[in-house]
Amino acid sequence: MKLTQNIEINENIITANIKATELGNSTLDADTELNQLHNFVKVIEFSQVDFTSNIKLVNGTPAVTSDPVAASSIEEISVNNIINKKIVLDENFEAEIVIDIDKIPVAEYENNKVINSPELMGQAYAVIFIEKIKAAVSGKLAEIRALANDIEKTTDVVL
Repeated sequence: MKLTQNIEINENIITANIKATELGNSTLDADTELNQLHNFVKVIEFSQVDFTSNIKLVNGTPAVTSDPVAASSIEEISVNNIINKKIVLDENFEAEIVIDIDKIPVAEYENNKVINSPELMGQAYAVIFIEKIKAAVSGKLAEIRALANDIEKTTDVVL
């Protein structure tokens, strides 16, 4: 499955979107993956995703990192107040979050050294959302592929 991710900022509103744009991969053709997605229905549920990551700035842009929290360069950020959604993982998969920079409470960034403004906090939220949804999709696809086998077939049996 090919996912397309997009982050846009317009008038202090950040929209982060990730959607399925193509099925298949190096070992599965599109029809096979579509069949698997419909045979083994999986759902991405926001309440089951931990929207917390360590964030650092790379050329002034927030980026998720696996490095540990460091007081001067890396902070742990959690995206709060995400409305729970359940999205079926299929060819029409699309997840989106809309962040109003003006509504981010000062308490969420005022003590931070790295992500220390509402603009950076909103951008960090968008990046975390995209990365966590990608990871959730990847996990669900692994589950689906593990379930797929050649049980679906028609055979003639002569007794």
